[in-house]
Amino acid sequence: MRSTAVRRRPRFVPIQAAVAIAVVTLVFPLRTRRVLRIAMRSHVEAVPDTVREMQNAGPILKIPVLVLTPEKSTPLSDDCLAQIGCRVRQVIAPKSAHWIHLDQPDLVIDSIREMVVATTTETMAVAD
Repeated sequence: MRSTAVRRRPRFVPIQAAVAIAVVTLVFPLRTRRVLRIAMRSHVEAVPDTVREMQNAGPILKIPVLVLTPEKSTPLSDDCLAQIGCRVRQVIAPKSAHWIHLDQPDLVIDSIREMVVATTTETMAVAD
């Protein structure tokens, strides 16, 4: 008597295959300059809408905001920071260009950690 059970594929994929699939998925589209140009154009075209949304948004209240600014850029003034929200902290990244998270990941991590600790301390003080 033949079994009518359906043979299923294993639920796991060997790690090497998973890594290979991930790499191909991420890298292959970037191999063609046309794809890069299309992606960049799409990103740049979205900038005006993003800026408009930011300008029309009210200040961010009750939520801490961390602004990371490259050293070569002009830091935001206190007035600009106040328009963003009432709990805004700006950190200048001395060795970075636009991609601070790539140029100085430790600065990003440390800045976020400091903000979380400060916020937790404030919250605990209010609760007492």
